[in-house]
Amino acid sequence: MYFLIAFATFKLKKSYDDVHNKLNTALFEINEKSNEIHTQNEQLVLAQEKLIWLNNNLGKIVEERTAKIKAQNEILIKYSHTNAHQLRGPVARLLGLVNLYKIEQNPNPDIFIEKIAKQVIEIDEVVKQINDDLGKA
Repeated sequence: MYFLIAFATFKLKKSYDDVHNKLNTALFEINEKSNEIHTQNEQLVLAQEKLIWLNNNLGKIVEERTAKIKAQNEILIKYSHTNAHQLRGPVARLLGLVNLYKIEQNPNPDIFIEKIAKQVIEIDEVVKQINDDLGKA
């Protein structure tokens, strides 16, 4: 009977040891997976913080670029207006003077040269102003 109890105890102890070893192995694997998940979580948190930082800065970058484009558009609008009104006027007057000179029977060159010079000076002033405006941009 002692032998039977000893054998049963031995088998029970072996079974217990096997289960204990399996549990220890499973616990070790769970700890490893937990550490791996923790590391991945830290990496994800860092990536998320970086994305938030980028999103915040991208908004600023977009605002800065938008402001720059608006400023450039204002310069282009001003240039278009200057070209259409202030520059085109003297050029049209010059063309008119040339046509008048051609159709006059006895044109006085001094009068035409004086008027042409006045228009050329006006064109020069407008071109200088355009250069100044574009140089500031």
